[in-house]
Amino acid sequence: MRNWLSGLALTAMAVAALFIGVGSQSANATVLAPTVSIVRVGTDAMGGDSFVNRNREYVLFKNTGLANTDVDGVTVMDNWRKSNLNNLSNCNKYTVNALPGQGSAAVLASNESVIVLNGWGTDKKLGNTYWLYAKSANACGLHGHYLNNDADTLYLMTNAADGVEITHKSWNWHGGYYVS
Repeated sequence: MRNWLSGLALTAMAVAALFIGVGSQSANATVLAPTVSIVRVGTDAMGGDSFVNRNREYVLFKNTGLANTDVDGVTVMDNWRKSNLNNLSNCNKYTVNALPGQGSAAVLASNESVIVLNGWGTDKKLGNTYWLYAKSANACGLHGHYLNNDADTLYLMTNAADGVEITHKSWNWHGGYYVS
């Protein structure tokens, strides 16, 4: 009976460690899956793609775990960028380097979120959400819009160099402006 309980306790600790995000994938990011998940992707800016509506393309991801999670070095990228990791341009990707109010750190507490918007603005924290702006260049996609409206996949990676996937969200034409 004691051996069975010991085995059960070890199994429970291993499962808890997985869900809390203990361990290290790289120097910049802890194991995030499944504690970080993509909540919503703005896939299609309302109206024609233009400089003024680039912030309608975005990704919102959240720390759904109970512990703080380091997101420093996490890179958001689409299907094209994931297939072209060696391309030197900064198109179709954004790397989290710091969160507003944290200096050079990027740590999400439980239930905190990050929204990465494709266009321009001032990084800030509103409530439990950090707002980051990718400042995507006009050369990336159509007027800086790079997510395909009809079908694409958005990835969260540990960083662009090793390309270790944390999670992703795919869509095929859905008749709307976002997917959850």
